[in-house]
Amino acid sequence: MGINFKKFNEDLLFKDTWRSKLFLLRRKLTPMWWHNLRNGLWALWKWKGAVWDYRPWDFNYTLRMLRHSLHLQATSIEKNARHVGYEANVTDLREVIEALDRLNKDDYLTHAINASPMAKEINVMLGTLDDKKWNGPVGDAFSEAGVHSDEMEKADVELVFTKMKNEYNHWWD
Repeated sequence: MGINFKKFNEDLLFKDTWRSKLFLLRRKLTPMWWHNLRNGLWALWKWKGAVWDYRPWDFNYTLRMLRHSLHLQATSIEKNARHVGYEANVTDLREVIEALDRLNKDDYLTHAINASPMAKEINVMLGTLDDKKWNGPVGDAFSEAGVHSDEMEKADVELVFTKMKNEYNHWWD
Protein backbone atom coordinates (compact mmCIF):
# COMPACT_ATOMS: atom_id res chain seq x y z
CA MET A 1 0.00 0.00 0.00
CA GLY A 2 1.76 3.13 -1.23
CA ILE A 3 0.98 6.78 -0.84
CA ASN A 4 -0.52 8.46 -3.86
CA PHE A 5 1.42 11.73 -3.78
CA LYS A 6 -0.46 13.21 -6.69
CA LYS A 7 -3.77 12.69 -4.90
CA PHE A 8 -2.23 13.91 -1.63
CA ASN A 9 -0.98 17.13 -3.29
CA GLU A 10 -4.30 17.74 -5.00
CA ASP A 11 -6.17 17.27 -1.75
CA LEU A 12 -3.74 19.49 0.16
CA LEU A 13 -3.10 22.29 -2.31
CA PHE A 14 -6.17 22.71 -4.37
CA LYS A 15 -8.84 22.76 -1.73
CA ASP A 16 -10.35 26.15 -1.47
CA THR A 17 -9.03 26.87 1.98
CA TRP A 18 -7.10 29.79 3.37
CA ARG A 19 -4.22 27.46 4.16
CA SER A 20 -3.82 26.21 0.58
CA LYS A 21 -4.09 29.76 -0.78
CA LEU A 22 -1.45 30.96 1.66
CA PHE A 23 0.82 28.05 0.74
CA LEU A 24 0.50 28.77 -2.98
CA LEU A 25 1.06 32.48 -2.43
CA ARG A 26 4.14 31.80 -0.32
CA ARG A 27 5.41 29.33 -2.89
CA LYS A 28 5.08 31.89 -5.67
CA LEU A 29 6.41 34.96 -3.88
CA THR A 30 8.97 33.70 -1.41
CA PRO A 31 11.60 32.42 -3.83
CA MET A 32 11.80 35.75 -5.65
CA TRP A 33 12.23 38.09 -2.72
CA TRP A 34 14.16 35.60 -0.57
CA HIS A 35 16.58 34.84 -3.39
CA ASN A 36 17.09 38.54 -4.11
CA LEU A 37 17.54 39.40 -0.44
CA ARG A 38 19.94 36.53 0.18
CA ASN A 39 22.03 37.27 -2.93
CA GLY A 40 21.97 41.00 -2.23
CA LEU A 41 23.29 40.54 1.30
CA TRP A 42 25.90 38.07 0.06
CA ALA A 43 27.02 40.53 -2.65
CA LEU A 44 27.25 43.40 -0.15
CA TRP A 45 29.35 41.27 2.16
CA LYS A 46 31.68 40.00 -0.59
CA TRP A 47 32.10 43.43 -2.21
CA LYS A 48 32.30 45.59 0.93
CA GLY A 49 36.07 46.09 0.71
CA ALA A 50 36.06 46.87 -2.98
CA VAL A 51 33.17 49.32 -2.70
CA TRP A 52 34.67 51.00 0.36
CA ASP A 53 37.81 51.86 -1.65
CA TYR A 54 35.82 53.41 -4.50
CA ARG A 55 37.43 56.44 -6.09
CA PRO A 56 35.76 57.61 -9.31
CA TRP A 57 38.91 59.32 -10.62
CA ASP A 58 41.22 56.33 -10.10
CA PHE A 59 41.70 54.18 -13.21
CA ASN A 60 43.23 51.47 -11.01
CA TYR A 61 39.85 51.16 -9.32
CA THR A 62 38.47 49.60 -12.48
CA LEU A 63 41.30 47.08 -12.46
CA ARG A 64 40.72 46.37 -8.75
CA MET A 65 37.01 45.76 -9.38
CA LEU A 66 37.80 43.47 -12.30
CA ARG A 67 40.36 41.63 -10.18
CA HIS A 68 37.88 41.22 -7.33
CA SER A 69 35.19 39.94 -9.68
CA LEU A 70 37.54 37.44 -11.34
CA HIS A 71 38.77 36.26 -7.93
CA LEU A 72 35.20 35.57 -6.79
CA GLN A 73 34.49 33.81 -10.05
CA ALA A 74 37.65 31.66 -9.90
CA THR A 75 36.83 30.66 -6.33
CA SER A 76 33.26 29.77 -7.31
CA ILE A 77 34.29 27.75 -10.37
CA GLU A 78 36.95 25.92 -8.37
CA LYS A 79 34.59 25.22 -5.48
CA ASN A 80 31.63 24.05 -7.56
CA ALA A 81 33.52 22.23 -10.36
CA ARG A 82 30.43 22.12 -12.56
CA HIS A 83 31.95 21.80 -16.01
CA VAL A 84 34.59 19.84 -17.86
CA GLY A 85 37.92 21.62 -17.98
CA TYR A 86 37.22 23.89 -15.03
CA GLU A 87 40.83 23.45 -13.82
CA ALA A 88 42.18 25.12 -16.98
CA ASN A 89 39.66 27.94 -16.60
CA VAL A 90 40.67 28.50 -12.98
CA THR A 91 44.36 28.49 -13.99
CA ASP A 92 43.65 31.11 -16.68
CA LEU A 93 41.65 33.23 -14.24
CA ARG A 94 44.44 33.06 -11.63
CA GLU A 95 46.99 34.06 -14.28
CA VAL A 96 44.90 37.10 -15.22
CA ILE A 97 44.45 37.96 -11.52
CA GLU A 98 48.23 37.89 -11.00
CA ALA A 99 48.73 40.17 -14.02
CA LEU A 100 46.07 42.55 -12.66
CA ASP A 101 47.88 42.57 -9.30
CA ARG A 102 51.11 43.55 -11.06
CA LEU A 103 49.29 46.27 -13.01
CA ASN A 104 47.76 47.66 -9.82
CA LYS A 105 51.10 47.72 -8.01
CA ASP A 106 52.68 49.48 -11.00
CA ASP A 107 56.13 48.52 -9.74
CA TYR A 108 57.69 47.53 -13.05
CA LEU A 109 60.62 49.94 -12.92
CA THR A 110 61.77 48.66 -9.53
CA HIS A 111 61.69 45.07 -10.80
CA ALA A 112 63.52 46.05 -14.00
CA ILE A 113 66.21 47.88 -12.01
CA ASN A 114 66.65 44.94 -9.64
CA ALA A 115 66.97 42.59 -12.63
CA SER A 116 69.67 44.80 -14.13
CA PRO A 117 73.31 43.73 -13.73
CA MET A 118 74.02 47.26 -12.47
CA ALA A 119 71.19 47.31 -9.92
CA LYS A 120 73.43 48.37 -7.02
CA GLU A 121 74.93 51.29 -8.95
CA ILE A 122 71.53 52.44 -10.21
CA ASN A 123 70.06 52.40 -6.69
CA VAL A 124 73.03 54.45 -5.43
CA MET A 125 72.60 56.91 -8.31
CA LEU A 126 68.87 57.30 -7.63
CA GLY A 127 69.81 59.05 -4.40
CA THR A 128 71.81 61.75 -6.25
CA LEU A 129 70.61 64.59 -8.40
CA ASP A 130 73.88 65.15 -10.28
CA ASP A 131 73.02 64.94 -13.99
CA LYS A 132 76.64 64.44 -14.99
CA LYS A 133 76.85 61.13 -13.13
CA TRP A 134 73.93 59.74 -15.14
CA ASN A 135 75.97 59.89 -18.35
CA GLY A 136 77.73 56.63 -19.02
CA PRO A 137 77.07 52.97 -18.28
CA VAL A 138 74.84 53.57 -15.24
CA GLY A 139 72.60 55.97 -17.15
CA ASP A 140 72.43 53.54 -20.06
CA ALA A 141 71.51 50.68 -17.70
CA PHE A 142 68.80 52.86 -16.15
CA SER A 143 67.40 53.70 -19.60
CA GLU A 144 67.39 50.00 -20.52
CA ALA A 145 65.57 49.25 -17.26
CA GLY A 146 62.97 51.89 -18.16
CA VAL A 147 62.42 50.34 -21.58
CA HIS A 148 62.23 46.86 -20.02
CA SER A 149 59.67 48.06 -17.44
CA ASP A 150 57.47 49.47 -20.23
CA GLU A 151 57.69 46.14 -22.08
CA MET A 152 56.71 44.21 -18.93
CA GLU A 153 53.70 46.46 -18.37
CA LYS A 154 52.56 46.15 -22.00
CA ALA A 155 52.94 42.36 -21.77
CA ASP A 156 50.70 42.25 -18.68
CA VAL A 157 48.05 44.46 -20.31
CA GLU A 158 48.13 42.26 -23.40
CA LEU A 159 47.91 39.10 -21.29
CA VAL A 160 44.89 40.35 -19.33
CA PHE A 161 42.84 41.54 -22.26
CA THR A 162 43.85 38.80 -24.70
CA LYS A 163 42.95 36.09 -22.17
CA MET A 164 39.65 37.80 -21.44
CA LYS A 165 38.89 38.18 -25.14
CA ASN A 166 39.71 34.55 -25.93
CA GLU A 167 38.39 32.85 -22.79
CA TYR A 168 35.34 34.82 -21.68
CA ASN A 169 32.93 32.27 -23.17
CA HIS A 170 34.50 29.56 -21.02
CA TRP A 171 34.49 31.64 -17.83
CA TRP A 172 30.94 32.90 -18.07
CA ASP A 173 28.87 29.84 -18.93
